[in-house]
Amino acid sequence: MKKLFVLSLSFILSIMFTSAVYAAKIPEESVPIGISDEAVRITENIIGGILDDVYNGLGYGAASGRANTLIRQAINKGETNNYGYAELSAISQNAIRTIIDVLQRPDIYLSAENTLRPILAEQINAVKNGKDYSETVLEAYAVIYPYFSVSQTFIDPCCLESITIDPVLLTTTRKILIDAKQP
Repeated sequence: MKKLFVLSLSFILSIMFTSAVYAAKIPEESVPIGISDEAVRITENIIGGILDDVYNGLGYGAASGRANTLIRQAINKGETNNYGYAELSAISQNAIRTIIDVLQRPDIYLSAENTLRPILAEQINAVKNGKDYSETVLEAYAVIYPYFSVSQTFIDPCCLESITIDPVLLTTTRKILIDAKQP
């Protein structure tokens, strides 16, 4: 009996120490435009475990708080290759928000994708043919929201007649164009 217990324990421990830990990845469509792949990778390494918890039901407030704490700690330890809190936090907050929204409203994202694909056919083909992704995303936003202007993001919103922008449409647009640039 004792020998069986020791063998079982040895087997379990060997599996635990040899199996790799795979933390959840940051969804590409949640990454702000213009952010480097290295910043995303660093953020992913810091908060990957939290993203696993989000997929398993952890709410936005708790996930956001944990992520911010881990990012601050990593910055203080010099583990972020000189990327700052604002950039890494933006990546993590967008990832957490996107994951939760997609999990809570998958039918809305599917409907948006079905609606947007024909509307964005020109942009999809442009990305497939090698056009710059970031530039094409902004063009696609203008197709969806004809009055959308990147310059408006720097003007006090109180001075504008603003339209409601649905994050589902913007996230789905990025996802469609990311899928288009994949071989």
